Parts: sequence; structure tokens; C-alpha cells
Amino acid sequence: MLQNAGDLALAGVPDLALGRSSAENAQRTLLNILEDFAAGKTRLESGQRAILNILDDFDAEKVRMEGAQKATLNILDDFVSEKTQLEATQGAMMNILTDFSEEKGHLGEIQRAAWNILDDFDKEKSKVELANQQLGKEIEERKRTGEQLRKASLYSRNLLEASLDPLVTISREGKITDVNQATELATGIARQQLIGSDFSMYFTEPEEARKGYQQAFAQGSVRDYSLAIRHTSGRITEVLYNAALFKGEDGKIEGVFAAARDITQRKRAEEELARQAEELARSNAELQQFAYVASHDLQEPLRMVASFTQLLAQRYEGKLGADADEFIGYAVDGARRMQVLVNDLLAYSRVGTRGKEPVAVDCEKVIQTALADLRKALEESGGQVTHDPLPTVQADETQLGQVFQNLLGNALKFHGTEPPRVHVSARQIKGEWRFAVRDNGIGIDPQHNERIFLVFQRLHTREEYPGTGIGLAITKKIVERHGGRIWVESELGKGSTFYFSLPMKVVTHGNEFRTSTTD
Repeated sequence: MLQNAGDLALAGVPDLALGRSSAENAQRTLLNILEDFAAGKTRLESGQRAILNILDDFDAEKVRMEGAQKATLNILDDFVSEKTQLEATQGAMMNILTDFSEEKGHLGEIQRAAWNILDDFDKEKSKVELANQQLGKEIEERKRTGEQLRKASLYSRNLLEASLDPLVTISREGKITDVNQATELATGIARQQLIGSDFSMYFTEPEEARKGYQQAFAQGSVRDYSLAIRHTSGRITEVLYNAALFKGEDGKIEGVFAAARDITQRKRAEEELARQAEELARSNAELQQFAYVASHDLQEPLRMVASFTQLLAQRYEGKLGADADEFIGYAVDGARRMQVLVNDLLAYSRVGTRGKEPVAVDCEKVIQTALADLRKALEESGGQVTHDPLPTVQADETQLGQVFQNLLGNALKFHGTEPPRVHVSARQIKGEWRFAVRDNGIGIDPQHNERIFLVFQRLHTREEYPGTGIGLAITKKIVERHGGRIWVESELGKGSTFYFSLPMKVVTHGNEFRTSTTD
């Protein structure tokens, strides 16, 4: 159904135009509409006003719509522009993506290279870590070395200061670069003043001091260089300087290290010793002269006493009674022994005065001569003497023969129940020939090892073993004249070994020989 007349009128206008056949129906309808028109007019007016209000609102909305449409168009325009830009951006993006693909390939290569670099980096990192470890060890080692050097330096300093000898270091220019406290005490000058000053100015002879350190620089060292230090008080200290070069870490010579030994007391002792030696030499010379004169002058009266007592024994033996025969026997024996003593004393005194210059002596020949002189003792004792090959030495041949004869004679004399067996050997030890005469005899108590070399010292009675007790004293004096020494090693009942040494090279010093210090 139609809601109102307005709606019907609007709907019916086109129906009237459709044809006359429907005109009557339309006319009736129209009358009915007109009848209702009055009633609906009011409603229509109300609806019309509502429509007008709507239209008014529509106009406002239309304006707003038109504004919105314009905004939309503007937006669309902007959208087209943005679309264009978007398309351009999209194209650019496609280009970027294309480039990205290429760059991706490059990136893959770069990544592979980066991985290789990282692999190499890991390797290098390991090397670096290893190097760091090694460096750490080296640093620790250097720290330890540094600490050791510090301690060594401190130790050296303490050692220098502990020395009682003045110690100094000297530059090439002759300036003192360091000193110890002993130098301050020797000069009376403080260390600070000594350092940087001229080394030679503290000696009584500055020029000699200068020559000393210059000689050290030229030759590398100086030994026992005699100088005298002058103290500020005027006191003089006699010293012997020993100096040597010292070098830095680069191997270059930095200066001279010099040490002075105070020999003041030693020089006084040497002077006193020289005085005593001179007195002793004079006394010995007098004693030797006295012994020689006494023994020589005693020879004639002793010969007379011995001759007449022997003559008395021959003529009156058995005629003056048993007591007289006994007394005459004592007199004859005493005279004979006195002659032997005087001869031995004469031989002892002649060791230092009648000796000969050293010559090359074949010890093989000397020992054969000694054995020939001892033939009777060998036969009586049933002894046997053997020897190793013996060297040629520098010696007085006669005196060396006396040494062998005395030692071999004692070995044959002082034997026990068994026949004596003696062996002679020699070996070279530290620049000397060391001889050994070993026997199987009765031996010696070690407490008498020194005593047996003294004059007239006997360990046995004449009834047990004959002799004067001077043979070993003569032997000792001969060996010492040759610059050697003699000693014995023995035990009672186990035989003895007498050792004596002779230097391989000797020089003469008066009537004595000394070891040569040159080749």
C-alpha cells in the first residue's frame, strides 16, 4: 500500500498518461485522493518540511560530500602521484633487488673470503696466543733475569765493599769511575770526590801510576805493579796493583778494574826475613866453615890416635892383661868411629859448598853406579834391587848418586828376617819427577818420620845397625839443594817407601837450584 497521497500522486502521474481506458479509474482514484488530500495535505506539509529539512541537511552533506569528493580527488591525485612514485620506487627496488642479487653473489664471495680470513685469523690467533705465551715466558724470564742481575749487582757491590783492598775502576782518560770504602780509607778522601778525579794523583809517583793503567789498556792486564798511595794525613801505604780490562754488554772496553793489595806489613816482614836470612846465611856459612875446618883439622890428630892405638893393640895384645886388651879395643873402636863421624860431617858441610852446576844426568847410569858401590851389602844381605825405566834429570851427578846410594844402602841395611827387596820407580807429576824407593824392611814408626832426617838422629843402637845417623840428613840437604823435597811413608814391620822430588827445569841460585818458571 501507498503510505500517503503525496506518494500516490507521484506514482499516479505516469499512469494517467498510459491510456484513456484507465482514465475513469484514475478519475475516481483521483477524487478519492482529493478527498483524502485535505487530510493528507497536513501530513504532506509535515513530510515536506521534513524533506526540506532533509534536503537542507543534504545540501550541507552535499557540500561536505563535495569537499570530501574534492579531498578524495586530491587524495586520488596524490595517490596517482604516489603510485607513480611507488612504481618508480618499485622499479628502483627491482633494480636494487637485481643489484642485491649481484651483491649477494659478491657477498657470498666476500663471506667465503671472510670465512677464509676468519680461518686464517684463528690460525694467526693461535700463533699470536702462542707468541703471547712465549712472550709472557720471556717477560717472566727477563723479570727473573733482572732480579738475578739486581741481586748479582747488589752482591757484587757488597763484595766490593767487603774487600779490605782498595778497588777502583778507571776510564780510558784515567778518571776514576767507582771506588769502594777501602779506597776512601787508604786516601782519606770521600767517594764523591774520588769519582771523576785523576787516578794517578793519589800516588807518590803519579807518572808511574799513569803508566800502570795505560799498560793495562795496552796489554789487557797488569800484575803486581808496585805503587805507594799517599793519604791526606801524609801516611804512605805500599801496594801492589793488579788490573784488568772490563767490558760492557756490547763487548766494548769500558775501562780498567784495579785492585791494590796493601803490602806494607809484608814488605816489613820481607825486610826482616831478608835480614834474618842474611844472618842465617852468614851463620850457616860460618857453621859450614867451622864444620869443614873442624872436621879437616881433626883428621890428622884422629889419624894419629887411630894409628897409635892400633899399633898399641898389635904390639901389646895379650901382654898387658885382659883389661888392657879391652881398653885398647875401646880406644881403637872409638877412634875409628870418630873418623867416620868426622868424614860424614865433612861430607854434610860440603853439600852446599862443593856442589857442581846442574847438568843432564841419566838416572839409569847413576843407579847402576850406586849398586856397584853397594855390591858387598847386596851379597851379604842376599838383597835384590829392581827399577822401572828412569828419566834423565837436571842435577849434580855426584850428589844424586849419593842420594841413591844412601837410600838403597839403608833399604839393604834395615831389613828383617827376609832378604831385602827394593824397587825404584819415577813418574812425572806437575812439572817435577817424583822418585820412590820402596823396600820390605823393618819399617818406621810414623811418629819418627821427620826425626830420621835430622843430623845424628838414630832409631837403633850401633849394635843393632851400624852407622852414624847422618846419611838421611845429607840426603835431605842434597834434595833440597836441587829444589826438591824428601819424605817417607812407612809402618813398623811393613816396609818403607822414601819419596823425593826433583824439578824438571831448574836454574842455579848461588849454590842451590830453583824451579824454573819459564819453558
